[in-house]
Amino acid sequence: MSDSLPPNPEKGMPSPISGVYAIHNHITGKTYYGSGKDVSNRKASHFWQMRSQRHKNYLLQADFDQYGAESFEFELIQAVANQDLRKVEQRYIDQTAPQSRYNLAKKATGGGPPKTAETRRKLSKSHTGKRHDAATIEKIRNRRPEQNGSFSGYFITPNGSFASAPLAASAMGDVLHFVTLRRWCQKPDTEFTIHSYKRCAYLQSFGESVIGMTPRAMGFGFDPA
Repeated sequence: MSDSLPPNPEKGMPSPISGVYAIHNHITGKTYYGSGKDVSNRKASHFWQMRSQRHKNYLLQADFDQYGAESFEFELIQAVANQDLRKVEQRYIDQTAPQSRYNLAKKATGGGPPKTAETRRKLSKSHTGKRHDAATIEKIRNRRPEQNGSFSGYFITPNGSFASAPLAASAMGDVLHFVTLRRWCQKPDTEFTIHSYKRCAYLQSFGESVIGMTPRAMGFGFDPA
């Protein structure tokens, strides 16, 4: 996608482009599909989140951490009217095999027309009064990760086994982001590349001899519940 956008004659600024876009990793061959009323803004937002290790899509974040920004290409694949954004985005998601896309949800979640005042009022009303009481909040705070619905197994690290990736990362002194640690544990036989080595201070602490090794060889793994 070109960074140059058509000028807005009234404001002297680039005109927002509404459409469906793709973020493609040319190393893994996987693609993320999204849509928005201002594609240029969506591009900036995605890459800022990934560089800050804050992207909500952990698959996309993990591969960004491993392969770097240079392995990703952002492309406007179709200009679309606002009201058709989700429908067209859904078509691209459906046409791509699950193993070849980063999208976590099967249904398109981006774009779409803005919510009306009435819709916002109904949504606000539906969530009113749904706060937990103090006792429930305290139970949740003290609940072990094994009791959470998201628990799926133990993350094995050189420092021991833990019920969640964030706990494991914390036990290691946060020398690894929990997204990276999760990927290493769940895919322990994937070899470290020169790209992953250059972007990981933890690997660099062992020297270049770790290039070609696997997380399993360094003590990482996953024990399903």
